[in-house]
Amino acid sequence: MIWQIELPASRLSVIKNWHHPELGRDTSLLLKDRSFRKIMVMREDLLAFEAFWDIMLGRESAAMSFRLKSQPERPLYLQGWAHPQDSGIYCGSMMYDYTREVVDSENGLYAGTHIHRARHPVFVINTDKRVIQRYNKAAGSIFETKNSPILHINDISPKGQSDKLLEAAKSALENDVWGGVLSFSGLGLSSFNARVRIVNCSNDNANMVRISFIDQPRIALQESISAQSSLSTKLVELVRACPDLRSALRALLDHAELPALNGLMFSDIISEKGKVQVYGVGELEKHMGWGELHDYEGTIAQSIERFNLRSLLVDECLDSTKAIDWVLFIPRGVRSYFAKPFFEGTSLRSVLILCSFEPYSFPPDSEDYFTNLYEPFVQVVEAWRKNKK
Repeated sequence: MIWQIELPASRLSVIKNWHHPELGRDTSLLLKDRSFRKIMVMREDLLAFEAFWDIMLGRESAAMSFRLKSQPERPLYLQGWAHPQDSGIYCGSMMYDYTREVVDSENGLYAGTHIHRARHPVFVINTDKRVIQRYNKAAGSIFETKNSPILHINDISPKGQSDKLLEAAKSALENDVWGGVLSFSGLGLSSFNARVRIVNCSNDNANMVRISFIDQPRIALQESISAQSSLSTKLVELVRACPDLRSALRALLDHAELPALNGLMFSDIISEKGKVQVYGVGELEKHMGWGELHDYEGTIAQSIERFNLRSLLVDECLDSTKAIDWVLFIPRGVRSYFAKPFFEGTSLRSVLILCSFEPYSFPPDSEDYFTNLYEPFVQVVEAWRKNKK
């Protein structure tokens, strides 16, 4: 199979198809759907997949071997490389392989951790002993002091906050992966926030996690709402008069003015807990709970922050590699959507998502098309947050 991924949109395209004899048309789901991989791939090989994804997002070349539970004697080989002319595209192939990655006997870790190759800070923590098993050069440049290597989680955590790191690590141990914002300290810095991805890389002897920084500066992306949209005074007044969040979101959906729309979502970003909470109206109300909680890892919010996006348009969810598309959108019948982020200072706090049950439902200029919704949406969210306090 020859494939490529448009990284900002997390969109997978299969250039030359190949069907595994046992998986058939579902073969490409190995690259798209984490839950499918968890079912089909041998547990000890899943870490290599997560490491591959980290390296891919850093636009570096990567290669790995993995086995299916149903056919462990015939491993598969996955490799990828950055497109030479387009930094937003990552290319790759998947085929049968007859070699296997070896185990790093010194640390008891599969070579799939690849921490030395990453340009962003990566380290492996033994959560039982609260020690740092190993780390790469990028991590050392941040946390090491002169002639003093980092040895303990207290060396990288602000005073009294190491338990928060361990809490996130425990979540990764239980759920295989965790994504969100944590506080760190190093090289004389009092503390700083970093968006990280934590992956379970335990072996038979110890509970261990691999923590990788998402190499994305936290800058304000959004220009002022007044500068990028013509405000709809009438709609602002209408949503202000709504008694609750549900009715206000319904009012926004009614004024979206696109025939193919089937629903509207508000995603509340809770970065410090590695979660997003999603509220949906329209036809989505029949298919999803009110205020569903999802992991931040693999979400629209993560893609927006990682790739510095002003908005995100997904034409076909079935081509996506984002976990949230397979967990939230596809099971509810959503095939395409447009998402617009909203910030408070430098922090992403909210995402407005317009959904359709049909693919390719949104125009390429959707960001301008839906401008009249932005200020009313901000008003709705601000009022909702005030009432929550």
